[in-house]
Amino acid sequence: MRSCCCLQLACLRFMALAPGAADVLAGDPHVATQLMQLLNRGGPGVRAFVSGIAWELAASHTAAEQLLGAGAVPALLTVLQQTAVSVGKGKKKGSKKGSKGDGNASSKKGRDSEGKGVGKGAKGQPGSAAAGKGGVGAPGSQPAAVLMSDPEAAAAVALCNATGALHHLTFLDEAKQELGSKPDGLKLLVLLLSKADGQTYDNVVGCLWNVGLLEGNQEKLAAAGAPAHLVRPIPKR
Repeated sequence: MRSCCCLQLACLRFMALAPGAADVLAGDPHVATQLMQLLNRGGPGVRAFVSGIAWELAASHTAAEQLLGAGAVPALLTVLQQTAVSVGKGKKKGSKKGSKGDGNASSKKGRDSEGKGVGKGAKGQPGSAAAGKGGVGAPGSQPAAVLMSDPEAAAAVALCNATGALHHLTFLDEAKQELGSKPDGLKLLVLLLSKADGQTYDNVVGCLWNVGLLEGNQEKLAAAGAPAHLVRPIPKR
């Protein structure tokens, strides 16, 4: 039964990549609630697929609002807590982009003007992986069968997808505000800046960048230890 559920979620994950799929799924407001219920009680494979679906749905304004109302921010932060230990396993050092404080550059498209580039991968291309977005060997490039049988691989994919979903959600001011009210969540995201790489790193940078755009969050980001260019993405004149 569990295997059957994962296969169905894997199919839905692929379908969510199709143009317009997010708007179609948003036509049923119960979808967001059901996805968050699965995310809260599912195992590693389920978390990987559901967080990937949420990443895609959050590219739609309506679907993002539905996910937010269904409790996506705390649910996704829980996934981060459960999977952060997987960061860096099986990866070579030096693959992180922008490790000298320019992390915002690799995800800059879509953040200079809110809403641009939402739903895109790190280089502005639609995601094509089974459960995540990345190149060969990156989280999410593994076949669905691997994610159902390898908890460590599934955890890495879930982490990448969950940070991607948070990045997309934080294009909404309500999500910026909610995440800014969770100091432990901000600290976890800041911690991931020094541990994650590749697409996961880009997702974290994009999320914190968005959070810093909301007036009142700057002090909270600073308290969480965020670097200056993310505490205040647009400097005061």
